[in-house]
Amino acid sequence: MLLLAFYALLFTAICAYGFFHGRFLKSPLTRTSIALVIAHPDDEVMFFGPTLAELTRPEHGNTVRVLCMSSGNHDGLGEIRKKELVASCKSFGIRESQVTILDRDDLKDGPKELWDPSLVGDQMNLFAKKHNVETIITFDDRGVSGHTNHIACYVGLTYFIQTFKERTPVKNCYVLKSIPLLRKYISLLDLPITMVMTEALMPL
Repeated sequence: MLLLAFYALLFTAICAYGFFHGRFLKSPLTRTSIALVIAHPDDEVMFFGPTLAELTRPEHGNTVRVLCMSSGNHDGLGEIRKKELVASCKSFGIRESQVTILDRDDLKDGPKELWDPSLVGDQMNLFAKKHNVETIITFDDRGVSGHTNHIACYVGLTYFIQTFKERTPVKNCYVLKSIPLLRKYISLLDLPITMVMTEALMPL
């Protein structure tokens, strides 16, 4: 009981702080061209839903595109999952023409599939140049869920930064920070921690 009372008080204090300092729902990215790089269809909502909801708000003036590195065909449902990704992006105001889904034999979906970092980085490079991308967002080095393909997106991004970034329009790169396993399962008890921690997207 005392613990619940403590969290209620802490929650109130943090909300008050956020109200007066404008911390919540404040996007660090405005009027820029953004590429969200994901490994599979459904990553956009499972891991980046709040990010997309914020970045696609009309008042921010962003152009958001999605580059999906695979069709998610590990279970033979690739065609269905591609359609689901397009529909999901539309719910965020992202048009079908702004969604690119790769379907390559060397970028297959699967936890045992090891993607070549240079190939992933090269795809980011081509995409950034074609669409004049200024900001890239993807997974961090733990991939949030630890999936091999998620981590490959991060490794590919580091390759892109080291090899191509200076020759592209890209100015900023961000990764979605993974959190400890315990915090994923304590539900609302994690809310005060999340609200006082740094932003979910970490610059590289």
